[in-house]
Amino acid sequence: MLFGLSSQTEDSTAGGHAYGASILYPNDFLWIVAGFHEIGDNFNASLGFVPRRGIRQSYFRGGLGPRPKKWGILQSITGIHYSYLTDVQNTLLTRIAGAMPFNIEFISGDKITLNFYQAYERLQQDFAIHPEHTIPMDIYTFWRYSLEGSTAPRRNVWAAFEIDGGEFFTGSRFQYVTEFGVKLGTPFFIGGEYEHNDVSLETGDFTTDVARLSLNILFSPDVFLYNYIQYDNLTQELGWQSRFVWIIKPGREVFFVWKSISRDPFDRFEITENSTRLKLKYTIRF
Repeated sequence: MLFGLSSQTEDSTAGGHAYGASILYPNDFLWIVAGFHEIGDNFNASLGFVPRRGIRQSYFRGGLGPRPKKWGILQSITGIHYSYLTDVQNTLLTRIAGAMPFNIEFISGDKITLNFYQAYERLQQDFAIHPEHTIPMDIYTFWRYSLEGSTAPRRNVWAAFEIDGGEFFTGSRFQYVTEFGVKLGTPFFIGGEYEHNDVSLETGDFTTDVARLSLNILFSPDVFLYNYIQYDNLTQELGWQSRFVWIIKPGREVFFVWKSISRDPFDRFEITENSTRLKLKYTIRF
């Protein structure tokens, strides 16, 4: 696949380009993805977006996925990945090279995955990672690993975990994430996620915690209510969003959304911000 784009702005026409190419070999046993793209300093995506301007990136991912037909294994994938990112003057900014020794999916739907990789990062300015901690501008190389596992989401009760650890810039970072979901009959679903980070840097140590909760009610395939609640220990704020959706028919839909932010949710539970929105969608086909 090839692509090439160009844009012009009032103040400058130089660097207003984006182009690239990719190769895909998406087979079951042997799979390969490789590509390259460049995004100019002044490229304007207009209606779209780009994650970063003024870069050149090359990448490769590939592996093998045999199906052993024993031990309840549906497929076991082993692969490698590599990403090389520079600025338009070819100064290396980020390089990630790693391997996935196994990604095993069982016939039951359960999965387990192991990854490890080496990262190279050139920080072009100080990085304020925490209100009290900053990683200074420099070049860093570090190794990290991750272990993930999950039971099949089709079950009435399912769970997942992720453990991520290793070196991190001037120190180390250990992260673990747990998730769960419970289907209480057909119309009710409860899901949760908890993320904890232990970070140790030359400037000191800190921890972060984020908890998320989903409460969903499906009155019918066309009428449902979603609730999302999130709390983190840095801001000590509780965010809540409720979204009611009524699909009268495809293309004719009603959305009602309520959002709020609360301070001191475990003490005074003071709502500091809230908003409501009503959206009507009507599609005319001709």
